[in-house]
Amino acid sequence: MSEQQPGTAVTPLPTGGPLDFGGLEAQLFSTFPAEQRGRVVALMQGQAAQLADIIGKEINVEHVLAHSVETVSEEGEITALLRIVVVDADGTAYATTAAGIRESIRLLAKFYGLPPWKGGLKVKVESIKTRRGFKTFRLSPVA
Repeated sequence: MSEQQPGTAVTPLPTGGPLDFGGLEAQLFSTFPAEQRGRVVALMQGQAAQLADIIGKEINVEHVLAHSVETVSEEGEITALLRIVVVDADGTAYATTAAGIRESIRLLAKFYGLPPWKGGLKVKVESIKTRRGFKTFRLSPVA
C-alpha cells in the first residue's frame, strides 16, 4: 500500500527520487512487482496502445512504467526520449512520450501517493496546448 501524501498546495513537488524522470538515460522506473517482469519487458517492447487514441476518455491508472527510448528523424538524427506507459486496473496499457504526462504523474503522486494505485486512480486523458503552442497530454483526476 502506498503512503498517502499531504494534499496541500504549499508542499513542494517531489524532486529527485523515483519520479524525477529527467535522469533516466538507459534506466527504468516500474511500479510492477518483480514477478511481473515479463509483462514489463513486453510493455517496453511496445505492447501498449497509444495514449493519444483515448483523448477525452477516463481510465483507472494502477501502474506506471517509464523507460528511455531513441528515435531517428528523417535526417538521421538520434533523439533520446522518455516513454511512459500507464496501465489501467484492467491491464490495458497506454504509451506516450508526451512531457505533460511526466508532470501529471508527479502531481498525482504528490496528492494521491506513489503508484501503484491499487484498484486504479480514475483520471481523464486530456490534450492541451502549451504556452509555446505545442500539443501535449495530461492526466486530470476525476472526482
